[in-house]
Amino acid sequence: MANVEIFSNQACMPTGETLPFEPPCNFYAAVAICEDYAKTPVTFIATTIAIVPLDGDKRLVVMA
Repeated sequence: MANVEIFSNQACMPTGETLPFEPPCNFYAAVAICEDYAKTPVTFIATTIAIVPLDGDKRLVVMA
């Protein structure tokens, strides 16, 4: 099951913001949805975590 959160780069922690979309349970499908929403490609991906940059100080973090 995938979990997606919006993180602050500066604070290195979740912002507590609500996601503007419902992430799918599949890790790789969640990464694809995040890339589509952010209009940027994933910058880091491993077996249980992926990072997709957002505007400014934020990033989407997908965790399995």
